[in-house]
Amino acid sequence: MTPIDHHALLSDNRGLALVEPSGAVVWLCAPRPDDPPLFGRLLDPGAGAFELAPATGVWASQAYDGDTLVLRSEGRALTLTDYLDLECRSGCRLVRCVEGRGRVRVSFAPRLDLGARATSLVPAEGGWRVAGTDVVLRCEPPIPLELRQDGLHQTLVAEVEVDGRLLLELAVDADLPVAPEPARRAATAAAWRSWLDTLTLPPGPRALFARSALTLKALVHAPTGAILAAATCSLPEVLGGVRNWDYRFCWPRDASYAAATLARLGDPSVGLGLLEWLKRCAGDLERADMLEPLYTVAGERLEGEVLREELDGYAGSRPVRVGNGAAGQTQLDAFGPVIDLCAVLEEAGARLDAGHLALLEQLCDAITRSWDREGHGVWELRARARSHVYSRGMCWLALTRGAQVLARAGRDVARYEAEAARIQAQVAARGFHPEAQAFTMAYGEPELDAAVLKLIGSGFFTEVAQERATVMAIERALGRGPVIDRYRMDDGLPGAEGGFILCAFWLVEALWRVGERDAARARFEALRGIAGPLGLYCEEYDPEAGLGLGNFPQAYSQLGLLDAARVLGG
Repeated sequence: MTPIDHHALLSDNRGLALVEPSGAVVWLCAPRPDDPPLFGRLLDPGAGAFELAPATGVWASQAYDGDTLVLRSEGRALTLTDYLDLECRSGCRLVRCVEGRGRVRVSFAPRLDLGARATSLVPAEGGWRVAGTDVVLRCEPPIPLELRQDGLHQTLVAEVEVDGRLLLELAVDADLPVAPEPARRAATAAAWRSWLDTLTLPPGPRALFARSALTLKALVHAPTGAILAAATCSLPEVLGGVRNWDYRFCWPRDASYAAATLARLGDPSVGLGLLEWLKRCAGDLERADMLEPLYTVAGERLEGEVLREELDGYAGSRPVRVGNGAAGQTQLDAFGPVIDLCAVLEEAGARLDAGHLALLEQLCDAITRSWDREGHGVWELRARARSHVYSRGMCWLALTRGAQVLARAGRDVARYEAEAARIQAQVAARGFHPEAQAFTMAYGEPELDAAVLKLIGSGFFTEVAQERATVMAIERALGRGPVIDRYRMDDGLPGAEGGFILCAFWLVEALWRVGERDAARARFEALRGIAGPLGLYCEEYDPEAGLGLGNFPQAYSQLGLLDAARVLGG
């Protein structure tokens, strides 16, 4: 079983794919990233893959072509280049090109809806079509592919001699290409490099920081402006366990954190695009406090969660979940990052128009009505609602930052400032637990919550000693090697998940801000060391097993690296 963080990501800002070191594409969701995967072997051996490898031996190495999402797998006499074609203006086109001399094995095994529907392959248009779809495989030069029956499904296989180059292109709802492949490869690589050149990366290991920025950009859905939490669904937070969720959607909170990171590095366009997407989501509602915690990339409400019990799951981790049951929860913290993004964009030189300011006022009004409600918190606990300290802090941040932006626009913000002061006073009076000697997860409860680290240094906590005590208590109680747990209480689900990588980066920032500079640097260096071979991070990490866990690549983890690096380097 390939470790989760050993996969490579491909993106054209519409579809997303994962490639194993073996050269097999084991995940492809296209033309939308939340579409059912055409290849889903990541989650079940029978859910389909597109294999391309030397007939004897294996690809010896795999790396991106510099600052791009063009992937190169090197063999003794052959090179495989994979990318999703940015020159494709509709649908999605996966390009696979073998160059050199030698024999290669090809296996093309698409599986509709993770194998739930019979998959037939029929000759068409100089290649092969997946029957009933607009998915077409073309080979140049043509090769003799053998059609095999695998139960309900059909597979194309071949072993052929390559003498120069072999091109295989998989078009999903895409027109025929106009330009030759080398020109499209060059244009795709140039587009990724040109975008990265607009950023100012933090000082430090440039290749790692560049890869994180590129990964955040890769998770942007260009047609709508939405940003995915991750590229995958149902990768486990504990091997063999049930903590398997679908992250192929846009959480306004997560997406706003990602967009703010990129804006601080020099690209506000992603954040402006996200706000346009959010305006469309809010436009269908009577009030902004009716916003869902997450939406599809098209801004649609989710129907709920489906358990695919027939699938094995990654490393036997069942059930496989499609959709997400967090839809409909009360998550009061979500407005904080959204409104903070508006302030960050303005500080980065972007102009907020009347529509943005109207959305900002709508969100601030929603917070003044709703901040004192109990909720499920940032961790989407599927248990009773609580008065979460982090959620209250994010409501305070939203009103504080929103008031700053609106005041500059000449709006009356007195009611927002007054409500922010009420929130701050309430948490100061009720949020610090005397036995835990920390601001805890919820009022009157001793359980610690790593999310509180995000509030350190924001000005929310007014007592310096309590702020420092909170950081040190969380590090002592929740720390586990380079990472930390989100919490340690019983959340109603079996199994102990891995340490949460974003929270570990938040701890780096918090340690720095309370004066523990050496500890912050040491933890940051340790976290650098747990990235996958290509510089990509999972959601979580098990320090005992040395394994990345959870969905991949995770926007939270990639932005956590960049934000912490900026704080340490600033």
